[in-house]
Amino acid sequence: MQSDDEVSSASMQENLITRLRLRVHCSNLPRYGLLKSLPDTFAKITSVSPAAHVPSGPEEVESESVDERGMRNIEWGNTEVVRRSANPQYTKTFPLKYEYGAECYFYVQIYRKDGRKKDPILLGSALCEVGDILGTRNYTKVKRLRGGGCVFSQLEVLSENLQHSVVRFQFSAKNLMPSRKSANVLNAHRFNAEPDTVLEIAKHHDKSNKHAWTTVYRSRPVENSLNPTWDFGQMNFAALCDGNMHQTIRIVIKERRENAANVQIGFCETNLSVLLRTQQDLPPDDPCYELVKDGIIIQRSITKTKEVGRLFVELAQLFDNSDEIAGSSYHYDDMSSLASNDDASVSTSASASASASGMTAWNSERSEVVDMKAIPVPMEVPATFEDYIRDGYKLDFCVAIDFTSSNGDPRIPGTLHYQNINQLNDYEETIESLGASIGKYADECSVLGFGAKFNGKTQHLFQCGSKPTVGGVDEMLEAYKSMFKSDLIMSGPTVVDQILQACAVKAKKFQESANRRYMVLLIITDGIMQDIDETKRRLGVYASVPLSVIFVGIGRAEFKSLDYLCIPAPGNRPNATFCEFRKHQHNPIALGSAALKNVPTQLVEYMVVNDIKPSKTSSARWNK
Repeated sequence: MQSDDEVSSASMQENLITRLRLRVHCSNLPRYGLLKSLPDTFAKITSVSPAAHVPSGPEEVESESVDERGMRNIEWGNTEVVRRSANPQYTKTFPLKYEYGAECYFYVQIYRKDGRKKDPILLGSALCEVGDILGTRNYTKVKRLRGGGCVFSQLEVLSENLQHSVVRFQFSAKNLMPSRKSANVLNAHRFNAEPDTVLEIAKHHDKSNKHAWTTVYRSRPVENSLNPTWDFGQMNFAALCDGNMHQTIRIVIKERRENAANVQIGFCETNLSVLLRTQQDLPPDDPCYELVKDGIIIQRSITKTKEVGRLFVELAQLFDNSDEIAGSSYHYDDMSSLASNDDASVSTSASASASASGMTAWNSERSEVVDMKAIPVPMEVPATFEDYIRDGYKLDFCVAIDFTSSNGDPRIPGTLHYQNINQLNDYEETIESLGASIGKYADECSVLGFGAKFNGKTQHLFQCGSKPTVGGVDEMLEAYKSMFKSDLIMSGPTVVDQILQACAVKAKKFQESANRRYMVLLIITDGIMQDIDETKRRLGVYASVPLSVIFVGIGRAEFKSLDYLCIPAPGNRPNATFCEFRKHQHNPIALGSAALKNVPTQLVEYMVVNDIKPSKTSSARWNK
């Protein structure tokens, strides 16, 4: 049986893990050939990591191998092929898990299909790290491709209680009026024919940009019809509309061209709540009654509001399915190999395509359709650490280093501050591990010291390095090393009260000015601390300001006093964490995870106590 400590450790480890969904799109990809044709492209996601178990990475992989260097080469999978587009939005997504403090790198490779060649052509690749993306405002990172264009890697936070909620749907349209102005000589043989049409669904992902729409679903094309009925579709509820029934979604109908980009026929905007209501028996005075009877008006574009057809909802269901489909949606490109001919996937009628649409994979015996008379209503969503970071909050990171004489003479090998050009000492390893993890979310970093003499006087608070703020791990390490080139004399005792007070004053200013910052103080010490009761009292007082304190114990001393410091007084918000370096000295990832395990929770608790809410939460929860 597991001990209580093992169970507690496993629980804390699980609390650090966030489940995410990776989505990819590109812009300005280069045209090719003499005619400057638009490319058919797809994205391939791969990663390389140590063969030993790592806490972060994809939840599902296509293939995995270990090379002679002991590195795991993991293929996450490929997106569908997007035809004739310099700005493709791939609808297939990749679920992954991420543990705070860990590093999770992945490559996004963009390929162009060439019908004359067996193998696809690599347009470029980009290396991304999950923590870096989560440190951005909209969880989106853009990288330039060597062959031209840019690739965007976007992360979405998955809500545990929505991961099995699935939406089924089917749409039809009547009396479509395709645009003819973009017809050219390459499509002359189609000029008088009825169009092949594709239906796409997009969701709005950035409130600050009204044009920020992400395509989340793309249907099979229906051939030669102005009154098409598209295949049945199925998507994860959160992937479709972030778990919010009232979030606007855009349904776009496009004409599929053989040798040119798809041309938009028209679009309409609605939400899932409306789509679900169209499936009920509505009285004539209900606002949705006309939508059921006459359909939803399709307009040409934002500026051209001319009606170009009507959209009808054939099916809309929200249900719980324990067999969630990887990638969150069915669409025709997923079901065809990259080398297949796109023409083979064209549907000639709705009835002919129904069996190919994946309906049998819905496994109705294990699915529970939501009662339409009891549509879930939104309830207030508990905010998460990711919500605040995405809303623009930044961490202010400060490292405080123990320069007391109990660390030993730094000129003698084996002492805690000894400088070895071939190996980092314990202080340097701690700075590197935690600095790399927190630095992704930090706006400012600073390095302080305590417990040393300058001009014969002991200082319990002094700046390390020549600059008050530094720009990353390398500059943190340089600031630390520079102190051994100064007139510093290691002294004592070990007192951190002035360090705590200085950081608390700075955090208090954040609070008073409504600055979107939260202070994280890392104190690295050998653990022989004076006046422990006064330090604990100060930590209790500072629980009211946006400050978290991390103690990392270096060396072989007893650290019971540091454990004692981290136990909050009754009624106080927990704001301190202790981690012993020696237990994780051979695993920097585990060190970062152990030290940072409480920071996300402490930040959220501070925000909740002070009634500070982010403008948008990651996914709505529903009261069923």
